[in-house]
Amino acid sequence: MTAAFRILAYGVPTDATDEYIKIGESTAIESVKRCCRAVVEVFGGQYLRSPNANDVVRLLHISEQRGFPGIAPPARYVIQGKEYNMGYYLADGPSRFWQKNILHDIMTSCIIMHNMIIEDERDMNTSIVDQGEVLSAADVDTAVDDNI
Repeated sequence: MTAAFRILAYGVPTDATDEYIKIGESTAIESVKRCCRAVVEVFGGQYLRSPNANDVVRLLHISEQRGFPGIAPPARYVIQGKEYNMGYYLADGPSRFWQKNILHDIMTSCIIMHNMIIEDERDMNTSIVDQGEVLSAADVDTAVDDNI
C-alpha cells in the first residue's frame, strides 16, 4: 500500500520504490493495480454517484462565485499543430503501454480519493447558508451547451 500511494500521490517511478520500501518494480506495479481496483470496488458507489439536484445547484453557485460560470472554463490549446477543445490528462512514458482497464482504475481511484479528501476537509459544522451556498434549484437558471 505504501508503494502504491507514493506512486500515485507523488509520481514516484515504480523502480524507485526499491530504495525506500525494498520491493521490486514488478511488485510495485502490481500493488498499484490492486490498490486502485480495490478503491474503485469499495468506494466507487459512494464517491462516484451522479449528483442530485441540490448537488448541482450548490456546485454551480460555488463555481460561479469563484469565477467559473458553468463549472469549468473552456479548454482550447494546440499540440503539434492539432487543436483540442477538451481538457484531459496528458501522460507519456510507461503508462502508454498499460491496458486500458488498468488506466481506468488508476484514474478512477485518483478521482475517488480526491473526492474523499474534499469531503474530509469540508467544514461539516458550517451550515450551507453560512458557506454562501444556494439551497434551492429554483434560484439557478440552467443552460444547455449544444457543443457537448
